[in-house]
Amino acid sequence: MDTFVQWLMLAVAIGVGWLLGYTAKKKAYSGVDPALPSNLKDRLKILFDTYSEEVIDSFVQSLEVTSETVGMHLSIGSHFRKNGEVEKAILVHQNLMSRPEVPKSYADEVMFELARDYMAAGLLDRAESLFLQLNESRSFGSKSLKWLVDIYQQERDWDRALEYGVRYHAQKGVDISVMLAHFACELAEKLVEQHHYWDARNKLREALGFDRGCVRANLLLAKIHMAEGHYSEAVVVLRKVEGQDTRFVPEAIPLLHECSKYLKTESKFRHYLEGLLVKNDSSSVILGIADSYNRELGVLEAEKFLEGTLLKKSSLKGLDRLVDYQSVNAVSESDIRHLMIIKRVTQSLLDGKPVYRCESCGFAGELLHWQCPSCKEWGVVTPIQGVEGE
Repeated sequence: MDTFVQWLMLAVAIGVGWLLGYTAKKKAYSGVDPALPSNLKDRLKILFDTYSEEVIDSFVQSLEVTSETVGMHLSIGSHFRKNGEVEKAILVHQNLMSRPEVPKSYADEVMFELARDYMAAGLLDRAESLFLQLNESRSFGSKSLKWLVDIYQQERDWDRALEYGVRYHAQKGVDISVMLAHFACELAEKLVEQHHYWDARNKLREALGFDRGCVRANLLLAKIHMAEGHYSEAVVVLRKVEGQDTRFVPEAIPLLHECSKYLKTESKFRHYLEGLLVKNDSSSVILGIADSYNRELGVLEAEKFLEGTLLKKSSLKGLDRLVDYQSVNAVSESDIRHLMIIKRVTQSLLDGKPVYRCESCGFAGELLHWQCPSCKEWGVVTPIQGVEGE
């Protein structure tokens, strides 16, 4: 009896498949993408949720491949992939690929779905091969380019990521300029490691052509100038960071300080930071000024400046540095003990605290990642602001 009921339900499912195929056929002729009627969706769900894998497998094997049932096969394969049953999805789509009776109008869609199966299975080389074949497809060319860019990112093949990224970027309604700028920066970093500074500079100019606000490009360009001993040129480039994204000024300050040491321009360095302070009162700017006072005018001037600033803006990093300055001139055991207690507290609060946070997914860490390790977005990780941050 159970067997009879199962085969009866399979017959119903085949009827559903015919209706789905008919719907897909109407879609192909009309160019419209109508939603499946809710009752068909419900019947498909009953088929997948109610019966065992053996029954479903038997149904798939018994379902003839025709122009009317291709849509049903595609729906089944998509269901398997979404449920994590990638091997079954691959078998369904490979079966369609091998059938000459599948209408040509479905050929690209079948190939695209199989490529997505391979992506889900981690078979990037097979997926790449199919997506490359779909490059010129009217319906799936743009989508395939997007997946190819994703593959080359995962493989860290930045040359091809940039090549296919540019092609994808040229599609109507697509803007991945920020991503392309970082691809160029990745290539530039490799060239810097090989001391090919001229080629690296060209790549960084390309990055800035894609995205004028690419802070990473200017930071790397400044480092190249510094490696070549061109500190004045490095300063010019580093000062552009303020106009790109003022939140990243803290990344430029250590490099500016290093340049000022070689150029013997401590006062100019400090005056530049003091000008920044009006628009950017981050902890790094404040500490940069205080440390400059300490180096050129002594610890008392640095302490005086920092005390006045902390009255206007609370900063845990600022308080920690003030304790360092005050410890230099502390004499009594009581003062030294009190300062040591404060220092221990500030250090315990700062230790292990994340310094950067992704604006897209909230990932936080102590290192600056130009591509978020969590959501994989580019250029979304920024310095954390606030009392415990900048």
